[in-house]
Amino acid sequence: MRNGFSVLWLFLLISPLITLYGCFDLIGSSSKNNISLITDNSNEEPIEIFIPAKAAPVRIVGKKITQERLPFPVAKVERKPVVTATVETRVATSKRAESTNIGLSSVGDLQVGSSIDVVNSLFEKRRIYKVMVFDQRGRYDRVEIAAENGHTDYLILVPDCSSQPCKIKEIMVKSPRFSTARNFRVGNTLSQLMSLHNVGFLRWLDGNLVVESESDKLIFVLETRGIPKRWFNEMNINTLSGNTKIISIIVKG
Repeated sequence: MRNGFSVLWLFLLISPLITLYGCFDLIGSSSKNNISLITDNSNEEPIEIFIPAKAAPVRIVGKKITQERLPFPVAKVERKPVVTATVETRVATSKRAESTNIGLSSVGDLQVGSSIDVVNSLFEKRRIYKVMVFDQRGRYDRVEIAAENGHTDYLILVPDCSSQPCKIKEIMVKSPRFSTARNFRVGNTLSQLMSLHNVGFLRWLDGNLVVESESDKLIFVLETRGIPKRWFNEMNINTLSGNTKIISIIVKG
C-alpha cells in the first residue's frame, strides 16, 4: 500500500516536467497564453496571438493562420512547408503610339477592306459601340469608337457583311487628332481645305453636304448650320463662306 502511494506521489511530481518537456515542440515561445508564432518566412517578425487556455489550437499553414480542433489538449503549432502559389505575372509593355495619319485607304491603324474585328485589339472595349442606323442607305449596323473620355465622337466604321468576317467598308473620321498627308484636320475650314487639297464639286451623300478630293480619294463633310437657305438653290462652292467648318473626313479606299 505504501509503495502504491509512493508511485502515485512520484507520478504527480514528474507530470509537470513531462508536460513542460512536451512544450519544447512549440514553434516560438509561450508566456501567459501569449504565443509567438514564427511564419515560414524567416525574414518576418513573429506574429503575437493571445490564445485562451480552452481555445482551439492554432495551426500555421504558410502565412495563413487557421484554427482546428486537435485530439490533444496542448496548443501545439505544426510547421508546414511553404506552398508558393503560382501567380500569373503580366509584363507591362509600353503602349505602342497610335498612328494618326489619314491615308488613301486607311486611318491610323485601320485599313479599309480588313476585318472589322481588328477594333477589339486596337481600342478599349469601353470605347467601342455597335449602333443600328436608319438613313438613305436603309437599316444597317455600324461600329462607333469614342474618344478616351468615352463619349466624344472619334471614328465611325461602316461594315460590309456580304461575306464573313465583316470587312471595313468605310471609315469616317470625327476627331481632329487625325490629319491628312497635307496636315488637314477635322475642324479646319473650307478655305483651308481648298488651299491644301484639290477639291471638286459639292454634292449630297447620305444626307451630308460633301466635297471630294479625287486625287486623294477623300470625302470632306461640311457643316450646314449657318449656311443661308437660298444658297442651296445654286450650291456653288465659290459662293459658300470660306469659314464653313469641315466636321468629318470619309475614307472609302
